[in-house]
Amino acid sequence: MSAQRNIVSITSYNLESTPYGFILDTNNFGCLRVFGFIFMLPGLFVIAAGLQIIGVKTPPPGTGEWAVLLLMGMAFAAFGGAIAFYRGYLVIDLRQQKITKIQGVFRLKNQVSFPVGDIKELFISRMSVPASDGPDDIVFAVMFLKTSGQDFPVGYYREMSEALRVSTEIAARMGLKIFDTTVDGRPEVNMSITRETTSGDQDGNFAPEPSSRYAYQNAPFKWDGYTASLSKLYTAKQNSVSFYKIQYPKFLIHRAIIALFGAGFIFYFFGWSIDTAIPKIFGGYLNPEFFTSVEVFFTTIFGTFFILFLFCPIINVIVRAILPAKYCIVGVGSDGLYLHAPKAFRMGRRHKRKPFSHQLVRYTDIQGMDIKAKTETKDRKVWKSEKANNFIGLRVGTDFYEIGCGLDMHQLQLIADDIKMHIRR
Repeated sequence: MSAQRNIVSITSYNLESTPYGFILDTNNFGCLRVFGFIFMLPGLFVIAAGLQIIGVKTPPPGTGEWAVLLLMGMAFAAFGGAIAFYRGYLVIDLRQQKITKIQGVFRLKNQVSFPVGDIKELFISRMSVPASDGPDDIVFAVMFLKTSGQDFPVGYYREMSEALRVSTEIAARMGLKIFDTTVDGRPEVNMSITRETTSGDQDGNFAPEPSSRYAYQNAPFKWDGYTASLSKLYTAKQNSVSFYKIQYPKFLIHRAIIALFGAGFIFYFFGWSIDTAIPKIFGGYLNPEFFTSVEVFFTTIFGTFFILFLFCPIINVIVRAILPAKYCIVGVGSDGLYLHAPKAFRMGRRHKRKPFSHQLVRYTDIQGMDIKAKTETKDRKVWKSEKANNFIGLRVGTDFYEIGCGLDMHQLQLIADDIKMHIRR
């Protein structure tokens, strides 16, 4: 199984420490497993009905309709079962000095096995997984670097803190060094690092008083007027602090197009009889023939998913249009770097950036800073929507902050230069 496929299908690797080493559980979790059961259970129902195991009305056995129904049930059951019952483990056996990758659906098989002595070091990288329906999906990968120069994936995590926790536990017992490739310079990770990297309370929150130099509420923000970026940048200077407000896009046009397609499908299938079609679909749950008629069962189950799938984009557009745009505040002053993003947000449908509230970061705690941005190339100009993956990456202790998401390269450089000037002081 390729590393990229692992990232797509498995979003976290649970680490279990044993007296002889480590076991990383790579099983499917949460929504993905539920998704598998949603396909598998109707498939088993159809198979049981086709084989007359349960008393359900079906086409006569041996006919073409009966064969299609049975094949459809088998396909649904196999696809859903493969997702629901997938199991995988990475075993680091320090007693036998061997690393083994095991995976399978109903029967586990050894896929990869090599000696511990082949491992040179551990490193953490920030990986972007291309997605066709939105900006890249983001994960932090813990990787072994072999003496041959090849990388071997240990685990993939949504948060930098989780990747650091797992890598430090493994490295401490294996006697390896850890390197951080999420920022420039590939610095070595100090294993004694703690989360005490921000001033404020025990949760790292810094609540500024109204008289604080970082109180941005009344700052005279002005839009820089740049229209080529995806997000909007507003700047202000107050109490010797440079404030930058990044207002994220609502993607209303993109969502409206999807909603129009959904509305078109609804009227294509139901026409103006939608007022009778929807009660018929949802009323199937109360129909006495729900478990005895394949037609009623499938019309109700898949009709429900179909209607929800089409209506959700329409509701999403209405909610997005009403709610104010989400934003992030960056304050650059002599006391530290002020960061405030009160709500989690997505650039599109993929990676969800977590919120951070009133963080005041000391410049001495910034272990790395890097600009990640797509710029113009000789072949083509970067589209505005592609700039959803532009940001400034900050490594602070066990955290990784993304600020300036959706801005253009020169806007990110403006903020980064201001931060670097204070770091050098």
